[in-house]
Amino acid sequence: MKALLAALACAAVLQPHAQPQDPPPPTRPRIALVLSGGGARGLAHIGVLKVLRDERVPIEYIVATSMGSIVGGAYAAGRTPEEMEAHTAAIPGPVTHRWIEGGRHELKGADATVGAIVAEWVAALTRH
Repeated sequence: MKALLAALACAAVLQPHAQPQDPPPPTRPRIALVLSGGGARGLAHIGVLKVLRDERVPIEYIVATSMGSIVGGAYAAGRTPEEMEAHTAAIPGPVTHRWIEGGRHELKGADATVGAIVAEWVAALTRH
C-alpha cells in the first residue's frame, strides 16, 4: 500500500504542469447585411451588393424583408448582381413604373399583367 501511495505521489509531482494556453488568434468581425423592402425601390440593393463584392466585404448573414428578401435570397442562392440586373432590365418600362409607384398611377387592364411579370421575375431569380 505504501508503495502504491509513493508511486501516485511521484506521478503527481512528475506530471507536467498545465501550461497557460495562448489566447485564440483574433478573428475578423462577422458581417450581417440587412436589406429593407419598398417594392422596386428595393432593387437598389443590387447596387449595394455589387459595391460590397467589389470591396471584398464578406457577408456571413443576410436579413431582409419584402423586396430585400427577394434580392437577398437570390444573392444567397448564388445569383450575381449582374444576373439580377439583367432580369430586372427585361421588365417593360410601364410595368416597372407601376411597380415603383405602388399602384398610384393606373395602367388600365394591367394589374394582372403586372402581377404576372413580377411573379415571373421572382421565379427567374429563385430558380436554378
